[in-house]
Amino acid sequence: MSICFAQADFTIDHELQGLTLGPWTMISAWISVPISLIVVSVLLWYFKRLDRTSVPRSCRIARRIGIVFACAGLVPMVVALTFVHPHSNRVGWAFAWTLASIALFVWFVCALVDIILLTRNGWQEYRALQCESIAPQSTAADRDEEP
Repeated sequence: MSICFAQADFTIDHELQGLTLGPWTMISAWISVPISLIVVSVLLWYFKRLDRTSVPRSCRIARRIGIVFACAGLVPMVVALTFVHPHSNRVGWAFAWTLASIALFVWFVCALVDIILLTRNGWQEYRALQCESIAPQSTAADRDEEP
């Protein structure tokens, strides 16, 4: 008794055979890969530059996490735009876009957290400046009235 394994053809989606799906334009690898490498290099430069700036620690952490997820999201985005054709590999295409969407959503949340932290730090600095500028004036006015 011999077992015969049928080879599955993963290049053609049999559910889509015979359907007119229309044209699908893929971005050339000569365009998408260099652009993504430039974006990653700029993000890594900024990641390294965050050490030298006077960015508060909490904002620096949020920005670095965002940079990591933005770089991680570029890989599946390039794969989905360039290397995976949605008519022939629907699962791979959907998986790549899902990973890219999740990574970019986390990056967006990190950007919102950074905005909230910057706003909070700005209000704290504003209140400290208010206390420094208003308090000495009132004590000087009190000293002038006492004698």
